[in-house]
Amino acid sequence: MMTDQTAYPTPDPTAEDTSPADSADVIVADDDETQRREIVEFLDRLNVTSVEAGDGATVRELYLRHRPKLVLMDINMPRMDGLEASRWMRGQNGGPKIVLMSGYMDRVREANEREDMGFVVIEKPVPLRTLGLFVRSVIKDQDAQP
Repeated sequence: MMTDQTAYPTPDPTAEDTSPADSADVIVADDDETQRREIVEFLDRLNVTSVEAGDGATVRELYLRHRPKLVLMDINMPRMDGLEASRWMRGQNGGPKIVLMSGYMDRVREANEREDMGFVVIEKPVPLRTLGLFVRSVIKDQDAQP
């Protein structure tokens, strides 16, 4: 596990940016491209701008570039896992809402038991209709803040 005193890996230069300019409401991060694309395409149908990442180090780069309102992220990813990326983002001033996802029930349970993380953890596969309601709610709440 990496700490803030450790140099982070170089972000993935192949990270796909699906948003116009430097604006994105959501980062979708999953090393499973099929899962990631399904969520991105669903968000697109909701007119929610997003960027994609296949690992936690790329999430960090995209967060600094886009300052999204929400991050949807797999727990188990290469180069930096979702838990470590979440810890880093929570340390940033005005960090985003974070939803961690995992297909491994033990990782979901472990993350939910942590009291210091301050995020939602859900089991995959993610129910898209429920996810859509949550995403819209977060974006609406963030837009309403001064």
